[in-house]
Amino acid sequence: MSEPEKEPPTVPAIVPEDAVQAVGKIAPEISSDKRVEIVRAVNTTTMMQFQGPVPPPELLAQYEKIVPGTADRLIKLTERQVTLQENQQAHRIAMESIIIPRQQTQSERGQHYGLTAFLFALIISALLVAYGHDTAGTILGSLDLVAVVAIFVTGKIKQSEDLSQKKNSIPESEDAE
Repeated sequence: MSEPEKEPPTVPAIVPEDAVQAVGKIAPEISSDKRVEIVRAVNTTTMMQFQGPVPPPELLAQYEKIVPGTADRLIKLTERQVTLQENQQAHRIAMESIIIPRQQTQSERGQHYGLTAFLFALIISALLVAYGHDTAGTILGSLDLVAVVAIFVTGKIKQSEDLSQKKNSIPESEDAE
């Protein structure tokens, strides 16, 4: 039996073929197996980083070379994403321009209803006292007053908590002292 002929070793994908050939040109006496080992030993990894939705032109050209039409597809995808973000932002602004005035109106209405309820209870309390029900009138008036004070105090506490939370969420600049 004869031994099958050895084919030259194939270069794995992680070892660039042109690097193996360059080693062969520099040192033709080195076998193909040894060339692959040399390239693996000195092979460096290059990391490319870019910011933004579209890769730099050189990388885009490489994509296009590998899969024709990729550059156009990437640019169209980016355009669709930008359009979507713009539409979402416009929608958010439109919704806020409707919601904020409604919330203000609702808040004002609540304040008017609260004032009406307070005055109604105060008038009932005064009438109770005027018609000889001093204890009931005093209790109703006191509860009415305590309720209003409690609402204002808890409102102020919540407002100051929200304010301090907002202050803590904003990063301080280095210039500010």
